[in-house]
Amino acid sequence: VYNRFSFNDLTGTIPKEYSKLTSLKELHLNYNKIEGPIPLEMSKMSSLDKLILGNNALTGTIPEFISSLDLSVIELQFNQLEGTLPKSLGNLSNLRNLSLFNNNLTGDIPEEWSPLCGKVVRITGNKLSHKSNFKIFCREKN
Repeated sequence: VYNRFSFNDLTGTIPKEYSKLTSLKELHLNYNKIEGPIPLEMSKMSSLDKLILGNNALTGTIPEFISSLDLSVIELQFNQLEGTLPKSLGNLSNLRNLSLFNNNLTGDIPEEWSPLCGKVVRITGNKLSHKSNFKIFCREKN
């Protein structure tokens, strides 16, 4: 089951009722005008493989529950997300693509992200420390 509502000028927040879509594999809400935080209720979406929420106006932090989902793709780029890079994202063994660029994220790349080396990870355009170049981070880990 897929939910693709990209490029629809959708406004408002992500409906908490999406959490009832437990068999949903892909959620595409990119290129809309959705605002507010990523609802914690989405942690119930246990079948979700791809979370595509880029190019909106999402705020708040990247919720820790995202690492409890077995996601292969996380696209949260071009939003207004704040806070640090969640350490727990390094535990996502099936993650192939992590796009967090152009937000307001701060801090360093967590050591726990070492398993993500060799994956597509895009984190530029944030307010990360000068040490937060992912290619250099991975070179230092090898």
